Amino acid sequence: MEYTPDEDAIERLVKRDCTFVLATNDLRLSGEQILTEYKTQSSVEKKFQQLKSPHFVNSLYLKKPSRIEALVYMLLITMMILSVVERVVRREMKQEEATVIGPGGVKMTQPTLRAILGIFNFVPHNRIIHKKEVVRKLLQPLTDSQLKILRCLGLSPTLFTETS
Repeated sequence: MEYTPDEDAIERLVKRDCTFVLATNDLRLSGEQILTEYKTQSSVEKKFQQLKSPHFVNSLYLKKPSRIEALVYMLLITMMILSVVERVVRREMKQEEATVIGPGGVKMTQPTLRAILGIFNFVPHNRIIHKKEVVRKLLQPLTDSQLKILRCLGLSPTLFTETS
């Protein structure tokens, strides 16, 4: 038995399956801009995945709508700042061709926000208050990965020991 593919049917099916509709009410956006915005949705959704988890949401008890709204705004601002941190670290590491050791001892060139936070999960330090003077000291030096990330962000390693 011999099989001959129907090229026209295949082309129609491929064209149909490769087409999807995107709609917006912002008439100033071009088709390319709409597609770009659509493609960035998944990264936004990933950022909010933790916030939507029952473990996080179930532990909140806010009675007033104004407090719920304030919390949502604070979470949005926090997520925006953290997204900028991830982007800046990745950009700077790419320029330096640097790697960091993330949680679990994994070498990374493009660490996720979760990995960046994991690298700083434990910075052992003491905070001593003596006669109203605060003294902070690291109990062990920062790791190379922590120092690289701080450098990428333009932050001084002394931020853990300086008092404001």
